[in-house]
Amino acid sequence: MNGHCNVIPGYSEMKALLTTHERLKLTVLDPKGTIYKGSLYLIHNNLIMVIVSKYLVPKGYLAITIWPFIFVRNKGLKDVDSLISHEKIHLKQQLELLILLFYIWYGIEYLVHYIKYKDHLKAYRSISFEVEANTYENDLDYLNTRKLFSWFKYL
Repeated sequence: MNGHCNVIPGYSEMKALLTTHERLKLTVLDPKGTIYKGSLYLIHNNLIMVIVSKYLVPKGYLAITIWPFIFVRNKGLKDVDSLISHEKIHLKQQLELLILLFYIWYGIEYLVHYIKYKDHLKAYRSISFEVEANTYENDLDYLNTRKLFSWFKYL
């Protein structure tokens, strides 16, 4: 399904429109008049919005996930299945650690690896969450078979 929605229906109506791995293109106007264009996904019975924002994605990165949003640097990246799959894995990881604990663990793990390697990229790529997401980003069915806390084996 690749529909387009100019008016956002209720949460349950949107969930009814989608099945896992389908997307609904959205245009959202917030109360301040800011327009966001994105895609809405249903992931394990949760609605996830992918938003284009070059300002929220750090330089040198293509996307960042902050529950429940996936922010991508440019419009073309919304349709890169492996990138969206990678970020969906992070969303699942965030839920497992009740969101806030994910960011704390992520930061601590990054610092430990940075002290060990003295290299930002090597430290970033060694984070267990990133190792899992990089390993399975091309398996678009991975989240359907993934066990809880699968990232733990990459510590």
